[in-house]
Amino acid sequence: MITKEEIIQKSGLHPLRVKNIYIFGSHCYKVASDKSDYDILIIANTPYEETEIVVDNFNIHILTLNRFLEGLRQFNIRNIECLLSPYIIQEEIKIALEIKIPGLRHSISHICSNSWVKAKKKLEQGDYYIGIKSLFHSLRIAMFGIQLATYGEIKDWTCANWIWNVIKSKTWTFEELDNYFREERNRLMTEFRKITKK
Repeated sequence: MITKEEIIQKSGLHPLRVKNIYIFGSHCYKVASDKSDYDILIIANTPYEETEIVVDNFNIHILTLNRFLEGLRQFNIRNIECLLSPYIIQEEIKIALEIKIPGLRHSISHICSNSWVKAKKKLEQGDYYIGIKSLFHSLRIAMFGIQLATYGEIKDWTCANWIWNVIKSKTWTFEELDNYFREERNRLMTEFRKITKK
């Protein structure tokens, strides 16, 4: 696993500016390959509310505390996953996650729908890897949403990995993926909406 010092060096930040460091993404839900980037989120004292730095195999998001909290209030799934990450590298500022069902329902439903649409668009445009990742995320995030609504946390980070294994097993068209996973998608979204019923 990468070190705090390595992350800070890649970020270009002075160590005293860095408050919290989280790893999120594929390394957390155990689908990372040797070629996968490290997705990092840093909360830091900086003049810029949000910056993204891509260097080597690091994709680093640097946020002020206020920007991170604003995203958390909007139930940004990335921020939630960071806060619950099994790989919290540094946490000078303790932040509590408060689940409010209406906000969670809106956010998860929105991103799952958008990711499914993005999958179709990317696959039809020939951007295959982004397309299959988007379809995977649309299902994975629904599963995480169910856990968040039920338990207030993500208990099983690997719950959707069987989906990624199926997707990786061959080359698909969107129509094939739609036919294969639509029933599962509908089942997940129905369960999520039932748990978060208004």
